[in-house]
Order: sequence, then structure tokens, then C-alpha cells
Amino acid sequence: MATIEVISRKSQEKELRKQMILAAAKELFFEHSYEKTSMDAIAQKVGLAKGTLYLYFSNKDELYISLLIEGIKLLKQKMLQKIRENDNYEDKFIQTLVIASYEFSIEQPQYFSLMMSFQTESLPKINCISSDVTSEIEFHHNEIMSLCVSIVQEGIEKGIIDSSENPFEVVIQIWFSGTGAIVMMQCHYDDIETFCRMSKLEFMESLAKRFYKSLKK
Repeated sequence: MATIEVISRKSQEKELRKQMILAAAKELFFEHSYEKTSMDAIAQKVGLAKGTLYLYFSNKDELYISLLIEGIKLLKQKMLQKIRENDNYEDKFIQTLVIASYEFSIEQPQYFSLMMSFQTESLPKINCISSDVTSEIEFHHNEIMSLCVSIVQEGIEKGIIDSSENPFEVVIQIWFSGTGAIVMMQCHYDDIETFCRMSKLEFMESLAKRFYKSLKK
């Protein structure tokens, strides 16, 4: 029994140390950027020897990807929250497929920026990561895609959305349009209220409604 307790305690300590490293990396990545953050700086921040970091993460890229996965999980939680909160199909469609991403970008701006940087490859290409980490990011990405596709499919099965629509294609189009609008508002149209006489949230809702109406039978 004592041996099991020791193993359990060591496992907990290992997980705690891993989370401490991730927290330090997140703070430095967000404050100084990915490129300007070194493993030495992360080790110093968390108070560990640099060699200890490599017991948990193969390199800086793997640390970055681990944070990316964290962001994807948070976005998925936001989408699931929207599904629980909206019984009406139109509201569920608009809130889950568009507004969830917008609210995520407001509530978790650093994670949103991290995800956009990865998708647009504005960061150096990530090559040196393990197959386990690659599989995990694909798993969480596919979960979000499946969640979104299921909502479109639900509309088709209910006779609300045209059955000729390809759910996967619809989700990709909505994702590109929605995230593109969010990035544009962040970078160039901060005064969207003046241009369109509506708030950013209202603008995103209007965009979602246009998509929704175009898909209806």
C-alpha cells in the first residue's frame, strides 16, 4: 500500500511540475512572443534546471503546441456551453458556430492569437514535436470539427437546412468567415460601431444570421 501511495504522490508531483512549466511558458510566450522566449528563460522563470524541462517537453515547440491544445480545449468548452444554453435551433447555430469563437477571442485573447498564428503559419514551422503530441492536437481539432458538423447535420435532419448542403464545407466556410471577421476587427476596424452603426457582437450576430438564412430550405 505504501508503494502505491508513493507512486501516486510522485505522479501528482510530476503533473504539478509540468503545469508549472506550462504556466511559465505561457506567461513568457504571451509577454515576449514565441520567438523571443528561450528554454533558458522558461527554466529560470519556473526555478528549474534547463535539463529538467526536457524531462517534460522535448523542446520549445512542444511547449508551444501544449499551450495550443489548451486553447483548443477552452474553445470547445465555450461551444459546449452555447449548446447547453440554447434550445432553439437557430440560436444554437448562431451562438455555437460563430459567437462562441468571438467571445473566446475576447475572453482568451492570447490563446486566440496563438491559434491564429498557428493556423496562418506566421510562427516558424513546427517540426520537432513527438507523434503523441501531433495526435493529440489532431484529436482535439477533430472533436471541434465534429461538434460543429453535427450542428449543421442536425439542421438538415430537422428539415431546416437544405439537404444538398455539405455540413463539413459549411463549417469550414463559417469558420473562415467568422475568424476572418474577428481578426479584421482586431487589426483594422476597431471602430466598427461607427462604420456599421452596431457593436462588434451585433456585427458578428448579423454575419451569422446571413449564413443561417442562406442555408435554409
